[in-house]
Amino acid sequence: MPKRDRTRQSPLDLPRFGRVIYQRRNDLGLTLNEVGTRAGFASGDYISLIERGKRAPDLDKVPFLADALQMDARTLCELWLRQYQPLAADALGIDADFRGID
Repeated sequence: MPKRDRTRQSPLDLPRFGRVIYQRRNDLGLTLNEVGTRAGFASGDYISLIERGKRAPDLDKVPFLADALQMDARTLCELWLRQYQPLAADALGIDADFRGID
């Protein structure tokens, strides 16, 4: 069985949505499991996948994630739209150079 590459990604290499989640979680001193539990996910493993850009949470879960991270839900939803649904973000007038977070 081939070994998996366990090289850790730099936070700067993470997709923007995941980087924001990672940075905010670390700023608050929260573990993956704490954020996962507070946001209503089954485990912190899913938060790790979000942070690394391996999974995108459903948009209807983003407000719960924002609440768990003490963030503005609208701003985080706009960032989600910009990253995962850029045509919808354009239709809603969310700026391509969105700078609501970072």
